[in-house]
Amino acid sequence: MTKYSNHSLRRFSAELSSNSPIPSGGSMTAAAACLGISLSLMAARIAAKRLGASQKAKLNAKIRSLDGLRFNTLMIVDRDAAIFKELTRLFRQDRRSKTPRSARKLSLGLKKAFLIQAELLELLREARIINNSVRGILQRGLKEDLKISNRVIDAAMGAALITAKLNLGYIKSPLLRNSLAKELRRR
Repeated sequence: MTKYSNHSLRRFSAELSSNSPIPSGGSMTAAAACLGISLSLMAARIAAKRLGASQKAKLNAKIRSLDGLRFNTLMIVDRDAAIFKELTRLFRQDRRSKTPRSARKLSLGLKKAFLIQAELLELLREARIINNSVRGILQRGLKEDLKISNRVIDAAMGAALITAKLNLGYIKSPLLRNSLAKELRRR
């Protein structure tokens, strides 16, 4: 499996803009999310240099949380690509065989694709909560970086929601589709 998370931005961009369906929008969304969270981390780390010990300890806990979110979104870049690769295979297989078994496998693949975007949404909501909690301790320039980070995170949330809904639309089983739609509303 290709590790897109290890690619340079130049190489990832070239592969994303190629005529290959992989990496796809889900991987790109996770990469954008990772960049947005990275900007939050930069602002928080710069701010931490100027704080007293008690405030710095609180901010460092948030930095560790953001860093975990950054890592998890970066891993979703690769996980989404692997799921999408499998999904394209399952779509081809279902078109050829049209059996209930191939339809079930396709539904399960779509469920995986849906769940990874739902997971990404959850991570991004957590990042926004942390960003909002640190806004008050940042100086003016760093607050602007946080605003940019929030815009990127918001765009990634919108894209993850679109991708999750797209996957839902392809699921033929009403029971599974409704169950996952409820899961999306809960998140």
